[in-house]
Amino acid sequence: LHINADDRNLIRSVLSHPDCVMLESLRAWGPAARFIVEDLEHLGHLRLSSLDLGYGYGMREPVFGAGGAQTIAQSTALRGLTSLSFEGHQIGVEGAQAIAESTNLSNLTALDLTDNDIGDEGARAIARSDNLRSLSSLLLGGNEIGRAGATAIAGSSNLHNLEKLDLDSNEISLEGTIAIAESTTLRNLSSLKLSNSYVSKWEVSVIAESKTLVNLTELELGGNEIVAAGIRAIAESD
Repeated sequence: LHINADDRNLIRSVLSHPDCVMLESLRAWGPAARFIVEDLEHLGHLRLSSLDLGYGYGMREPVFGAGGAQTIAQSTALRGLTSLSFEGHQIGVEGAQAIAESTNLSNLTALDLTDNDIGDEGARAIARSDNLRSLSSLLLGGNEIGRAGATAIAGSSNLHNLEKLDLDSNEISLEGTIAIAESTTLRNLSSLKLSNSYVSKWEVSVIAESKTLVNLTELELGGNEIVAAGIRAIAESD
């Protein structure tokens, strides 16, 4: 169900309708997303497995911030969620920590926190979380994550089920790239996205020579100055 309305009572009426009891997927954008977060107690009767709260930067009103993430993390109505998308809401480090520490979100297999300014500390919180062990997809593009955050993810003992990792538009540096390329935790990755991440031919060579990222079938490096040597390294990799 995709909701894009600015009438709180209408949204409540729709979600409380008997036909919505079996609703599994809910996508809410704009003001509707805010209403959903503020009225999470009205979702307790649903069997949601997927919640997409849209892109915060497109909202007419201020984004949720850390408070919105904390509300979601504390909601027992969302214990059945396997997929959560919370893009562009500027949840910051505190919001990322709230999600990472939430036992209510321990069934998540897909988490999208694109453009939320969580930084290295937020990435560390996710990497350390025992509650996110089931994640197979983690999208952290545009979060000002650097070497420390990338290294924490690569060295995490909790993210061994990851198959998809998106670190687009971050600055993970050569050291961070080396950590990812040598990570035994990330050996199951089939998709790695590092577009617009200041990746040079050196980082590309490290990925190409990786002995652990052997299951990659998708590698995105758009918007980087990898030049001919980097392209050649990828083309010649086993």
